[in-house]
Amino acid sequence: QYLQAVNEINAIRADPHVWQHDNDMSETYGLEPNYGCCTANFHQGWPKFANALFHTAPDGGVVVSMYAPASAKLPSGATVDVD
Repeated sequence: QYLQAVNEINAIRADPHVWQHDNDMSETYGLEPNYGCCTANFHQGWPKFANALFHTAPDGGVVVSMYAPASAKLPSGATVDVD
């Protein structure tokens, strides 16, 4: 989906299409409706999300920035589990 709209409920071919700078497939999901970058970058979401779940705090503690089932092994050797 190249164009994103807040509260968009349909990812469909827009006919008639109201935007003039793209085409009628710009709000659909697909491998390459308009630009190849979507195809090349599609796989990056989950690894980046998983990488951002845990952070170290300035005092050496652990910050859980987003909640998801996960486990992290800390530099101290301790393990943090989030269910």
